[in-house]
Amino acid sequence: MTVVEEEGQTPEEAVETGLRKLAVPREYVLAETLDEGTRGFLGLGGRQARVRLTVTPAGERLLLGRRTLEELLKRIGVEGEIQAGEVQGVLRLEITGGDAALLIGKYGQTLESINFLIARIVGRQLGERALIEIDVEGYLERRREQLGQRALRLAEQVKSTG
Repeated sequence: MTVVEEEGQTPEEAVETGLRKLAVPREYVLAETLDEGTRGFLGLGGRQARVRLTVTPAGERLLLGRRTLEELLKRIGVEGEIQAGEVQGVLRLEITGGDAALLIGKYGQTLESINFLIARIVGRQLGERALIEIDVEGYLERRREQLGQRALRLAEQVKSTG
């Protein structure tokens, strides 16, 4: 389990600093105040507030997924920003920037392969099946929309031709 201790003027400021360092959303971290800190007299003799941040198991999955994807991108020579989140038990990793066409590939085949590899690597490290969805520049959402429109057109065609 990942544990980080941070200091700041206030406990809230220390938590924010730790969250930026971990790059994990607030809901995936348990914060424990170790020292409230003091302001001191006329700014002298004060103490910084200290907090301990413990990443939850869901947060560990986020960190592991992001780190694994970052390492893969680094090895294939593509730079990009990775946003991680979890929706209904599925780890969603969104890549922005970098060479989107290279990452998506023809008909999304490269993206599908990257998704498979990351899911297998993370699943093996966690010791359980990892549900992961990787997207590049909103490609998956655009593709879902296209497929939905195509299905509606085909349904209309079937309806009109009997």
